[in-house]
Amino acid sequence: MEDIVITRATKCEREYVGEFYFTDYLKITVNNQEELEFQKGNLSADFPVLCDEKVWNQSDVFVAKRGKEVVGAIGMYPDKESPSESIWINFLSVDESCRGTGLGKKLMDVAFELSKEKRVKKLKIITLQDRMRPAFEWYLRLGFSVDKVVPCGPFYHDTHMSYPISSISV
Repeated sequence: MEDIVITRATKCEREYVGEFYFTDYLKITVNNQEELEFQKGNLSADFPVLCDEKVWNQSDVFVAKRGKEVVGAIGMYPDKESPSESIWINFLSVDESCRGTGLGKKLMDVAFELSKEKRVKKLKIITLQDRMRPAFEWYLRLGFSVDKVVPCGPFYHDTHMSYPISSISV
């Protein structure tokens, strides 16, 4: 893993990071054509950091690269309702070839450190507990707790999770 470098993403990398994330996300969450159409219709609302230039400009996006190849990414933005209180992780993705190597934790450490720097109280994420079970369980192991579970259309349940920044020791 020593050949992987994490840096702040450039504006030019936005489209590539989006393609990297969406390909992985759709592969994990979609079982049939009907679900694919449903998900595609929601991508811009669900992932504003990647789909909305104004949100991108207010966000913190980091990429993990092995050489020129993106093998991981994380994107965060301030909570619209309480920007001084919490940060949302809009997406986190690690290439299949790098899963289990600690890269996901390194990307989360970037989020933890950024949260401490910005002096917010909570780091938040939404995951699909029923479709992304390994990720959900990983967040629990990191110390995230479930705040609420919300039905999301006919196929999914959004699981809202948070992590208290005061418990971070990076």
